[in-house]
Amino acid sequence: MSTTPTTSATNATPPHDAPSGRLGRLTGRRLGLIALVGAVLGTLVALAAGVGAPHPVGDHGDAALAARVRAQIADDRGFASLSVAEVTPERVTWAGLGEASPGVPPTSGTPYPLGSITKTFNGMLLADAVRRGEVRLDQRVDTLLPGLRGSEAGGVTLEELASHRSGLPRLLPSEMAWGAASAFSLGNPYRLSREQLVEGAARTALSGRGTVAYSNLGASLLGHALAEAADAPDWETLARDRLWTPLGMTSTREASVPQDIPAGTAVERTASGGHPTPWTTEGQAPMGASVWTTADDLARYAQGVLTGRAPGMAALEPHWDASGRARVGLHWFTSEVDGRTFAWHNGGTSGGRTMLVVDRDARRAYLVLGSSTREVDDIAMGLATNGRVESRPELPIVGLVVLGLALLTGIGAFRQAGRPATRAQRAETLLSGTAFAILLVRVGPWTLLPGWLAGALVGAMIPALVVAGLGLVAGPHRTEGPVRTVLGWLGALVGAALLAVAASGVI
Repeated sequence: MSTTPTTSATNATPPHDAPSGRLGRLTGRRLGLIALVGAVLGTLVALAAGVGAPHPVGDHGDAALAARVRAQIADDRGFASLSVAEVTPERVTWAGLGEASPGVPPTSGTPYPLGSITKTFNGMLLADAVRRGEVRLDQRVDTLLPGLRGSEAGGVTLEELASHRSGLPRLLPSEMAWGAASAFSLGNPYRLSREQLVEGAARTALSGRGTVAYSNLGASLLGHALAEAADAPDWETLARDRLWTPLGMTSTREASVPQDIPAGTAVERTASGGHPTPWTTEGQAPMGASVWTTADDLARYAQGVLTGRAPGMAALEPHWDASGRARVGLHWFTSEVDGRTFAWHNGGTSGGRTMLVVDRDARRAYLVLGSSTREVDDIAMGLATNGRVESRPELPIVGLVVLGLALLTGIGAFRQAGRPATRAQRAETLLSGTAFAILLVRVGPWTLLPGWLAGALVGAMIPALVVAGLGLVAGPHRTEGPVRTVLGWLGALVGAALLAVAASGVI
């Protein structure tokens, strides 16, 4: 009697593109349970680590001024610490909010990154140099920076640089690329020397010369040109000798390398709670990328402006129309609010925001130094105008984009875990998923959503990423044609680049 051969299930060979072994068992129902456990653990870790937008806990200094500052803030998510001063020619009243570093309250002597308020130093130094007879406002910049000779930028005048009418772009093209990446990596996009900055400017075309268009590049060139005109060894020496020291600003300094950052400086944060790399540079220092100051020093500067003792007071006179109904002089902006005239400038760095408002008629000024990327302009202007501005966090566009892409990547990783996939697909999932997990924690929309959500999402994603990694190493792998294979590996390359950007801010 003949029988039909049968194949034992235990000896059957699974198709080459089906999950098998431990990997196959992991991608079943257990994966969902593991993801749930990961979400819970991730939430607990995020809560313990304080992931999310900072809050300025605690008031210091003058209680009445601190209360006025609080009255301007409708929602304090995203502020880490604030150092605020009300300045008159005779008196400085100071208040601080939050913590400059963990467990350490700010003081009026705590260093903060100054940002673009630094540009007003350039305006004052230019007006003072004109008074000294060292330069003329209509002088070409290439007469002071020979590296610009023969270039479009070389023909720009010092006055055009100081009034943002040079036609130079906001940044060099190379800086724009680094700047875009730094929005995700939280790294330092400013890393040029003075010579490299001039070389880059010499290759840059002008556009819209004569119209006010904000240019950090132009401000940096102006600072270096003024140092040359004064035979100073560098811009910092010029600023210290002619402006900072005469006004008693003994704690203001440039940090061209990380080792130069002042001790005890406020720890910089993003509004979402990330820890960016402080900006340090020589080439872009005159535009405010790497200058630190204190409320005490900036108050002395404001007093010098209020009393007219500061060198180069002609810089404050407005001559050209700028955006938002403001006018600009030599790097100082002027606006009218409720019939009152205010001279002002704000600033922003990797993890700081600043604002200085001067009412020369009322002989009063207000300054705000913040150690996060949440804007402080409204606070300073609200104090100056005795108005209630209801300061609220800005919509976190970058964070929302990262959250959306992270969710899509996580869903894709779970779908792939239970299906056949090529080696390239698994590599792309692992690389992109890891990148978005890092970015989610650092730049997610945590001024809008609770920070513990970052831990929950990352914790839930990890099991699917582990499956992708195991599958990449152990297989099995689905095969495809050459075109789809090439496209698949291009996707993996993009994932690798994204992970490099994300990891560069962590390492």
